[in-house]
Amino acid sequence: LDTYKELGKWLIPPPVEGSDCCWSGRHVIVSPDGLKLALVLTEKNKAEGSIEPFTFSIYIYDVQLRTGKLIGEGVQPIWAPDNQHLAFLNNRGLWIANIETGEVQERVGPANKESLRVSEVTWSPDNEKIGFMYDDGSFQRVSTIWSVDVNSKNPPVEVFNSKSVYPIEGITWLPDGQSLLYRSSEGSRDFYPEHVAQNLWLISLATGATKQLTQDMVVRDYGILNSHPWLFLAATYHLYEFTRQEIPVGDLWLLNVENNELRRLTARQGNFGVIDISADGSHLIGQLVDTPSQLLSFSLINGSIEMLRVNVGSDYALGGAK
Repeated sequence: LDTYKELGKWLIPPPVEGSDCCWSGRHVIVSPDGLKLALVLTEKNKAEGSIEPFTFSIYIYDVQLRTGKLIGEGVQPIWAPDNQHLAFLNNRGLWIANIETGEVQERVGPANKESLRVSEVTWSPDNEKIGFMYDDGSFQRVSTIWSVDVNSKNPPVEVFNSKSVYPIEGITWLPDGQSLLYRSSEGSRDFYPEHVAQNLWLISLATGATKQLTQDMVVRDYGILNSHPWLFLAATYHLYEFTRQEIPVGDLWLLNVENNELRRLTARQGNFGVIDISADGSHLIGQLVDTPSQLLSFSLINGSIEMLRVNVGSDYALGGAK
């Protein structure tokens, strides 16, 4: 797929140091059924007087049909569970696209005329609601969580306000549709205070009650296992994993959200920072902090680990290889 030849837009990875292009999140997002790709494409901004050198557009590519459709300008697309809708960010607001009809609408505008903008987004399991957060324009999250109906014009509703000094981030809807997960440094006893969002928390949307799920951990990344109520984590356990002089290592874990049971999957077999699950739910795929070009595949069936070498060299650039 040569997006430059077809559309005059580049498909590039997140810019490397020294690039004149801004960060815009992941550039390839696979649909839940694995049949479509949401691509974030880049082109030079031709608008006269614009202070932004580049613009970003979202393009949907059908893997089986090998056809594509341009949705419009935007970044950070998130697939709905039904594979037919896409939420994305544009002009500081939240937009929704219907992949089949091509209809695109702004659902949530900027919070004000100053700096607040919609940031993190998560779909509810029934496709009916979207949870989101705001940031202040410098990637510092505002410690509130909001929800908005997808198929109505009702205004967004604030479902959680931490009312504390602890920042929150990393929101995800649980499969029951009644709870949200988030990360916060609240409740931490941390050797490394630069980690601003460490522990995993749960909030009940019905009651507003919160529950701390992890203790004395730095949770770098997490996701929902196909077999509820389990989560998978890339996290460092403080108390026995390292001292103040040692380098913290992120292992893979399983966590039960109902009884807080914690199961360790790896023991210093890689410093995991980013983690995801395969489409069939059989493997966890982790990216290493120290060597981002090295991926590890962990089998949830037999516990085996396979190293996956990928080429993430910075040979993709505007005007260069595509």
